[in-house]
Amino acid sequence: MENYTITKEQILELASWWDKHHLEKVKEWFPDAFKKELEVGRWYKSTDDTKIEFLVCYQGNGDYNYGFWEDLPYRNNMSFGDCWHDVSVLATDEEVEEALENEVIKRFGKDWKNAKIEKCLIHSGTHSGFEPVVTTDEIWNENGCIYRNGVFAEPLKSKVISLEKAERILSKKYGQKVEIK
Repeated sequence: MENYTITKEQILELASWWDKHHLEKVKEWFPDAFKKELEVGRWYKSTDDTKIEFLVCYQGNGDYNYGFWEDLPYRNNMSFGDCWHDVSVLATDEEVEEALENEVIKRFGKDWKNAKIEKCLIHSGTHSGFEPVVTTDEIWNENGCIYRNGVFAEPLKSKVISLEKAERILSKKYGQKVEIK
């Protein structure tokens, strides 16, 4: 039996010419030619026939993908491999932005547009009068960038102390009794 060389592009072109019956035969003979390739940096969601729901920003096969898996918390160390390619479809920007905004609300509260953030690598200063922005790769509020490429900033942790404790601290600091009214 003679062997022939045929490219993936030629297989796909032939497949586009044939009816469903012949297409299935070509897929059977050349399954790798029909394997879906995911693009790095794009968001994918599970198809309707998948039993597992996900919304993942694909970073390549491995443990560095980020996003949402089932009802688990947002993660930026998700393993995502070839087995998920055929059950993934591109997510719309609106779907991604809605999911990210919901995550911001979980982390910073409903008033996230004014939330103070810890200084971190993604924080980029204050933007007074700045309109809050949510995109598929960045989220900004008036106090800076709170999400960039899979990484969330931390909310500023404010310490609440009692009035009495505040008076003791200030009294100690100033060396005399301080009363706050």
